Amino acid sequence: MRLRLGYAFDNFLIYATGGVAFGNVDTNFDCPSGCVDAATARYKISGTRVGWTAGAGAEYAFTDNLSARLEYRYTDLGEKTRYIPPPVVAISNNNHYTASQVMLGVTYHFH
Repeated sequence: MRLRLGYAFDNFLIYATGGVAFGNVDTNFDCPSGCVDAATARYKISGTRVGWTAGAGAEYAFTDNLSARLEYRYTDLGEKTRYIPPPVVAISNNNHYTASQVMLGVTYHFH
């Protein structure tokens, strides 16, 4: 969920955007030497993370019905430490989930 706040002049809009971000993340890692057997040698942990997103962009209206935009957005879903305790093997894995996106879009406006 994001909000856009900007300034429009003529057919041009410059804006900043920001809000709450949700993302499903997968953490995959191999067990170091010392695992009990091959079945426990690989771990995959999935989950939904909640964080924030912010960015900026510009949009230009070519006609009343057609516009194009260019936007940059940074998303941060936070940091998570995963721990798999013994007896298999003690593994600690720390991840920080971030993304940078550049998007180009064309919109047709129905009136």
